[in-house]
Amino acid sequence: AGWRVAALLGNSGVIKTISKIKSKIDYGMFLPVQIAAAGALVEGQDVVASTRETYARRLRVLSEGLNTLGWDASMPAAGASLWVKTPARILADDSSSHLVKEMLMKHGVALLPGEAFGESSKGFIRFAAVLPEDKIREALSELEGI
Repeated sequence: AGWRVAALLGNSGVIKTISKIKSKIDYGMFLPVQIAAAGALVEGQDVVASTRETYARRLRVLSEGLNTLGWDASMPAAGASLWVKTPARILADDSSSHLVKEMLMKHGVALLPGEAFGESSKGFIRFAAVLPEDKIREALSELEGI
C-alpha cells in the first residue's frame, strides 16, 4: 500500500486532455517504481494471486471477527479494506470518530472514520487489512470491550 501505479484507457481526446492536465500538476513517478510497474505487467501474475489470497484471508478473519462481536460485516468481493456500518450502540452523533480515536489512544489500533471520505460515509468505519491475521485478531480483541 502507498505506491500507486495506474493506466488510463478510453477516448483518445479525453486521454489527451487528461495527459495535458496531469503534465501540469504531477511531477512524475519515481523511476524505479515505473520500472518495477513495467516489470510487473510483463512478468507472470504469481505475485498478484498470492497478494490477492493474502488480503482475502485477512479480510475473512476481520469480517468473521466483527460479525462475532455483533457488527454487520460483509466480506468484500475485492480490495484491501472493509467498510462497516458502526453499530448503533457505539455510534455517537452519527459519527464513528470517537470510536476511532478511542481505539488509537487506548489500544493502539488505527482505523479510519467513514466521514473522512465525505458525508455519505458518515457512521461507517474503514478497516484496512494491512496486518497479518494474528495482529487483526489482536485488534478485534480490543474492540470486544467496546
